[in-house]
Amino acid sequence: MTPTPDQAAYLKAIYKHYSRYHLAKKMGITEKDLDGMLRYLGLKKKQPPLTEDQETFIKDNFYKMKHSEIAKELGVTDSRVQNYCFRHNLKKTGKHKFIPPPKEIIRFDPPVEVKHEKPPATYSAGRENTIDKYLKKEI
Repeated sequence: MTPTPDQAAYLKAIYKHYSRYHLAKKMGITEKDLDGMLRYLGLKKKQPPLTEDQETFIKDNFYKMKHSEIAKELGVTDSRVQNYCFRHNLKKTGKHKFIPPPKEIIRFDPPVEVKHEKPPATYSAGRENTIDKYLKKEI
């Protein structure tokens, strides 16, 4: 369906702020007609992809900030940040959820190696005789 000039101007002004259902109700037309008008005008709700700076900001601050805080800093929606994290396998799970990583690296010094002295081996007389017997035996 081809929109009138008034409908086209109205749609261009508010189509990003309302769902298709609510736009159709406001204009008094069916959703199918609205889809045709939006397609005819080339209006899409799809947002441009994130810039490299935004992506690095998300990766750097993922464990330090909540999704809503990252979204507020970048000026995008919470769901956009959540979708990016999901698609790039960034997960906050378990007991470390929303807890920032430690600020300092804690050094681990391995314990000093303890040297044990073995006591001199003592064999029973029977064992020594058996060993001597096999050592002397010619094969």
